[in-house]
Amino acid sequence: MSEQHSNGRASESPLRHDADLPAGDASTPGAAVVPQRVYWGPTSGLPPGIKIDPSGEFVDWLTLKAEIRNRLLPQIRHIPVDSLVILREFHGRLNWIISVSHPQLQAEVDLWFGTDGERDWTWDGLIRIGAVYRENIVVVWQIFQRYSDGTYRRVREVSAPPIGRHFFISYVNEDSDVIDRLQNALEESGAIVWRDRNEILPGQRWQDAIKKAIQEGAYFLACFSSNSESRSRTYMREELYWAVTELRKRSRTNQWLIPIKLSPCIIPSLPIGFDEDLSNIQFVDLSVDWNKGVARLLKAVGR
Repeated sequence: MSEQHSNGRASESPLRHDADLPAGDASTPGAAVVPQRVYWGPTSGLPPGIKIDPSGEFVDWLTLKAEIRNRLLPQIRHIPVDSLVILREFHGRLNWIISVSHPQLQAEVDLWFGTDGERDWTWDGLIRIGAVYRENIVVVWQIFQRYSDGTYRRVREVSAPPIGRHFFISYVNEDSDVIDRLQNALEESGAIVWRDRNEILPGQRWQDAIKKAIQEGAYFLACFSSNSESRSRTYMREELYWAVTELRKRSRTNQWLIPIKLSPCIIPSLPIGFDEDLSNIQFVDLSVDWNKGVARLLKAVGR
C-alpha cells in the first residue's frame, strides 16, 4: 500500500512499466477471454486493489497500477501515458479514488472501479474515467470493462474528455447578472463552473472551501469591472491573493489564471512574480464585443 501524506494523498512514485507486469495473460492458458465485473477493495474492507466477480480473485494495488499505466491509459486521449497514478481520499475515506496526474494536465483526472457515481454509486462492476467533485457531482466521460486477460476495453465514451476540472469565477456581487451570463456560456460549452454563492454548503468554513476550490480548479477567471475598480475592500481581492499564491506554484506555460474585463476598467497591478504583475497576463475583453470575447475565452481553454 502506498504511503499516505497528511492530506490523504499517496506519495507520487513513478509508475511501473510493462516489465513489472506478470509475464503473459492473467487468464488460464487456452481459456476463453471473457469480460469481468470488479469490486474496489476498500469498499469491502480489503486493501487497495480489485476483487473479480464471481471468482473472488484479488488483484493487488501494485499490479493494478501497472495495468492502468500500460493497458488502460494508452487508450485514453489527452492523458500522457507517462502520467502518475495515485490513491486519494474521498470525504475522509482513504484510498477511495484513483487519480491520474501529469504536468501537462490542468488538473488530475479521476478513475474508479466498480461503481457508478452518477447513479448513487451503485455497483455494476465497470471502470469509469472522469472527475469526482462531491458525492453528488460526478462527471463520467469514458467507461471501460476489464477482461480475464488483464486488458481493458471501452464500453462507451460518454462525452469529450474534460480539459480540466471546474472553472472558478472571482467577481464582485454588483456584477452578478453579467456573471450569470458568463456562467451560462461556459456551461453550454460543457464546462463546470464554481461560484461561491452556489457551492459553499451550510456549515462549511467558507475560506477553506474557497481556497480548496481555487487550488483544484482547471482555471481561475478573475472578472474585473468598473464595479470592482470602485471598491477598496472586496472578497474578490482576497480570492485574488489566494489565486496568485497558487499561480506562483505553477509553470509559466500553464495558462491557469485568466483576467477578464466585464466593462471598461484597469487591471490591477497585483504582483504575481519577479518584476511581473497581473497586468502582464493577457486579458479577455467582454466589454466591447461579448460574443467575440466569449469565443476567445473558450478557445483559450480548449472548448
